[in-house]
Amino acid sequence: MSKPVQRIALVVNHSKPAAQAVGTAFQHLAEALGLSVITSSDYPIAPELLKGADACCIVGGDGTLLGVVAAATTYNVPVVGINLGKLGFMATYLPEDTETLLHDLQNGNYSLSNRSILTCRDAHGVRQLALNDVVIRTHTLRLCTLHVDCGQEHLNDFRGDGLIFATPTGSTAYNLSTGGPIVHPTARVLLVTPICPHTLSNRTVIIDEHTPLSVRLDEFTTGLCVSVDGREWAVHSGNFPLEIALAKEQFQLIQPVNFSHFHLVRTKLQWS
Repeated sequence: MSKPVQRIALVVNHSKPAAQAVGTAFQHLAEALGLSVITSSDYPIAPELLKGADACCIVGGDGTLLGVVAAATTYNVPVVGINLGKLGFMATYLPEDTETLLHDLQNGNYSLSNRSILTCRDAHGVRQLALNDVVIRTHTLRLCTLHVDCGQEHLNDFRGDGLIFATPTGSTAYNLSTGGPIVHPTARVLLVTPICPHTLSNRTVIIDEHTPLSVRLDEFTTGLCVSVDGREWAVHSGNFPLEIALAKEQFQLIQPVNFSHFHLVRTKLQWS
């Protein structure tokens, strides 16, 4: 049994068809059960929305869920997703599951999956958190060169379109589409996957949880974009080196007690 939920922060992505109807139904059902609900459709959300909440529920998809990661981590609030998107690797509940979900939350009949997150800090100390990935890639048609150090050891000079630094949760996102491996989401590792590498033998490198990475630019490399969980981060050459590592904090994802990760993978990726 997990902690019974009484106060819920509800985040509704109104850009999704039917999201408003699902959110309204959720709120009415929750209040009928005597639960307290605070609703927001802002994106990004005001972090204070989650202060004092027992859980956060998002109505949207995995992208909507990624938008609450920083606030949920700050206030140590577990998150559950009602999926109106396409894949739903993290937002695993369906709209028709709403009543069951609310009963389970109220009774503590759910499981928590602790997920690793990345911390990315620029040369000025500005910090970002990512549940899926930090991506550095070129805006132009030219190759970029990224020098990566692993702890006190030089890892490699990667030449290509860029690099993906992914968590195990993010291994089924951009990392997977570029040929990276699928990693169980509770593993404490960090993935470094080249994007269209110039040297074809460059493949994903998996780093342990205790070793930080440092990313430096080649002096001729310009026109880069750095994104954090799909959101562009205004970083230019003066912000390098970037320091990337697994954060001490973890993100808590609410799942059904009988949840099977590999059943989800088989279903979503249509394995036969």
